[in-house]
Amino acid sequence: MSVSQIVIVVFFTLLGIGVMIVFLYRNKNLRMQHNDQLGQLQLAFEMHKKQLSTRQTHLNVYNFLTYNLEEALLVQPKIKL
Repeated sequence: MSVSQIVIVVFFTLLGIGVMIVFLYRNKNLRMQHNDQLGQLQLAFEMHKKQLSTRQTHLNVYNFLTYNLEEALLVQPKIKL
C-alpha cells in the first residue's frame, strides 16, 4: 500500500468513528429528553387518576333525591331549545 492509500483509509476510519460518536451523543440526549417527558406524563396520569377517583367517590356519596334533582330533571315546556 502506498502512503496515500494509508492516509485515505485512516481518514475514512477516523471520519466513521467521529460520526458514530456524534450519533451516540445525540442518541443519549434524545433518550434523556424522552425519559424526562415520560416521567412528566406519568406524574400527570397519576394526578388525573387521583382526581377521577375523588370525583367518583363524591358522586357515589351524593344522593340525588335528597337534593330534589328529580324535579330539576323534568321536562320544562317553557324552555325552548
